[in-house]
Amino acid sequence: MQYVFWQAFLLTLLLETPIYCWFYKKYDWRKIAALSLIINAITLPFVWFVFFPAIPDYAQFFISSELYAFGAEAVILAEVLKKGGWGTALTASAFANAVSAGAGLFIGFVL
Repeated sequence: MQYVFWQAFLLTLLLETPIYCWFYKKYDWRKIAALSLIINAITLPFVWFVFFPAIPDYAQFFISSELYAFGAEAVILAEVLKKGGWGTALTASAFANAVSAGAGLFIGFVL
């Protein structure tokens, strides 16, 4: 499971980081890339190692963990990048997490 976690972590970074960089164009892309690494290093382990084993129903796990990731990442973005505002943080987090969640569902259920 640890190998699969690292694959998911790298895929999440590859998908979400460009989205965050696009939403926060006025910032240095390296700062946004580092922030993306940090926020995903905080949220993804909780999804994999706390939510997944604690919630046996997959639909409940998926919805609750994605809401957690969306909310936590939006809060961190809004607090760290105050000039971007809450609207940008919520939109960027929603879009980034929708893309990575969609990719995860596609890989898990289609491939």
